Amino acid sequence: MKKIIALLWFGMVCLVSLGGAFAEEKPVGEEKAAAKKMRVGIVFETQAIDPEVFTRVEGAKKSVMVPVHEWDYGVKLFTAEEWKKRAFKKEGFVQKSEVVADAVMEKVEPEWIRDSRGVVLYAVIRSKDPFLSSILLSKQFLPKFKKNLGETVRVIILDRHEIYVFPDSGGKLNEYGAVLAEQYRVTRQPVSLEIFQVGEKGFKVIGNIGR
Repeated sequence: MKKIIALLWFGMVCLVSLGGAFAEEKPVGEEKAAAKKMRVGIVFETQAIDPEVFTRVEGAKKSVMVPVHEWDYGVKLFTAEEWKKRAFKKEGFVQKSEVVADAVMEKVEPEWIRDSRGVVLYAVIRSKDPFLSSILLSKQFLPKFKKNLGETVRVIILDRHEIYVFPDSGGKLNEYGAVLAEQYRVTRQPVSLEIFQVGEKGFKVIGNIGR
């Protein structure tokens, strides 16, 4: 039986603190990685992948936050043994994750979906960066959408490389729910159909598409 380590040092996940820089860590993985600056951080995943190290998201039934390390072909989840060996400190790992999230957020550019009058309905973020989902940890996330979608938004991390952001009213998300559910069914790297509510105090899951 796998040794499951719940990363409860996050506290209430929806209140993840932001900010801070980090010292470079020696990477884990293939020998080739030693010559490269590999990132470590937090990504959102489905609990169906059975991670050994994770923390739960408030309100979620299927979505979890998992620490990962980069290698030549994307990212790998930490095993319980690797996590114990690295002995990361609470604040240090959160800070590392936030720095990575900020860097990803700076590079991505949302695609704004508008109606016939030019009013923004929702936004789509796509990127090949394996740390894309970590942008929910970035202090730059909400400011990016505040003007067009409001101070609080609803987020669907449909795929490891595709995120949808809607106004918090929920109307538009309900309207496109069936389409998103179908996309989720055929995507190669699905994460979740759970609805994240993201605001100034953090994030939590408030529901699931179709329920």
